[in-house]
Amino acid sequence: MSESKLEAIVSQVRNTIKLGLSTNELHTRYTAIDPLIRALGWDTEDPFQVRVEYLSRAGARIDYALFNRAGQAAILIEAKDICRDPGRSGRQLANYLSKFHGRGESPSVGVLTNGRHWNLYDLKAYGAAVNQPRQTIDVCAGEAWYRARELSQELGKHRWW
Repeated sequence: MSESKLEAIVSQVRNTIKLGLSTNELHTRYTAIDPLIRALGWDTEDPFQVRVEYLSRAGARIDYALFNRAGQAAILIEAKDICRDPGRSGRQLANYLSKFHGRGESPSVGVLTNGRHWNLYDLKAYGAAVNQPRQTIDVCAGEAWYRARELSQELGKHRWW
């Protein structure tokens, strides 16, 4: 998807957040997270690219797994309610990721997001010991085009597929 379309989706998500329209995790996923994943070029209807409620070999369930061309989970995304600070769930993500790594699955990026804040964890550098995000992208801060570019550079399908 073009950066201008991604920017439009970032603006749309900003409006949804500003109006307080997301009231729980499922609605946050539907109104903020899913549109951004699609705008980043991922086909949420293609199970070769995106799997929702993905179950690892070790039995850990994560909200989204985005797959590379080789069929390996490259990005794991754990969603939270818009009202919940995703930074407070780092231990939960670390627990999930330890189960992925323990069974030979080695995703590169872990993401905790409430739709507004996208906390990115470098799983290759830190292994399963995730404590602090290496980057946080706040889609409501600054210029929409800049946030769109940041998201695209980190999570765009073009980088992983």
